[in-house]
Amino acid sequence: MPGAAQSLVAMMHAGPARTAKDYFANTIMSNILGGGFSSRINMNLREDKGYSYGARGSIRYSRRGGVFTAAASVRANATYQSLLELRRESDQLQRGAAPATAEELAREREGAILALPSKFATGSDSLAQFRGLVYFGLPLDYYNTYIGKMSKVTLAQLTASAKAHLAPAKAQYVVVGDGASPVIARGADGIDAPLLGADGQPLTLRAALTALAADGTLGAGGLVELDADGVPVS
Repeated sequence: MPGAAQSLVAMMHAGPARTAKDYFANTIMSNILGGGFSSRINMNLREDKGYSYGARGSIRYSRRGGVFTAAASVRANATYQSLLELRRESDQLQRGAAPATAEELAREREGAILALPSKFATGSDSLAQFRGLVYFGLPLDYYNTYIGKMSKVTLAQLTASAKAHLAPAKAQYVVVGDGASPVIARGADGIDAPLLGADGQPLTLRAALTALAADGTLGAGGLVELDADGVPVS
C-alpha cells in the first residue's frame, strides 16, 4: 500500500478447538496475551512504545478448530519492530520465560465471570449464546457450570495452555503497509533508531522483511509480496 501512514501487522496460527478440555485456561491465557486493554501486546505496543492506538489477540473458533490471531495497526516506521514485539510476547509466554502472573490470572478470571450476565442481557443475546452451544455441539446446560469451571483455572493450567497452544515459530505473519517506508528498530538501550543495512544506509520495510525472512527470525517459509490488488509481485 504505497504511501500508507500506518501498517497492519498480524500473526496467526492454528489453535485449539472450542470443545477442548482446557478451553477455560485457553480463554484466560489468550486474554492475558491480547484480550483487552491491559493485555500484554496492547500494553507493549500502545502504552510502552507508542507504536499503536491498540493491539489485540484472541483464539477464534469454527466447527473445525481454532485459530490464534494477534494484530495491530501501527505507525509505518514502527512496522518492523512491531512484528518483533508480537513474536516476542507470544514466544515468552509460550516458553515460560514470562509466565502468566497471579495478578493477570485474577484480573482475567474475574473479568470473564463478571461479564457473564451481559451475554444474556437481551432475548437476542440469550438466543445467540444457545445457538453457539448448538453450533459447537456443547450441552445446553453449559452455562450452569461456567462460573465454577472458570473459577478453578490455575497458573499451572495457564502455563500448560501457553506451551501447548501458542506457536509463534509456526505462525503466518502478515503486513499491509508501504514497502518503501524506512523503518526503526529498538536498541538494547531502549531507544528507537533507524534500522541500518550492512552498508550503513537506512532499510526500507521491504528490505527489512526480506532480511527477516532470510534469517528465519519469524520462522521458516520465506516472504511473499502482493501488490494493492493482491497480485504476487515477481
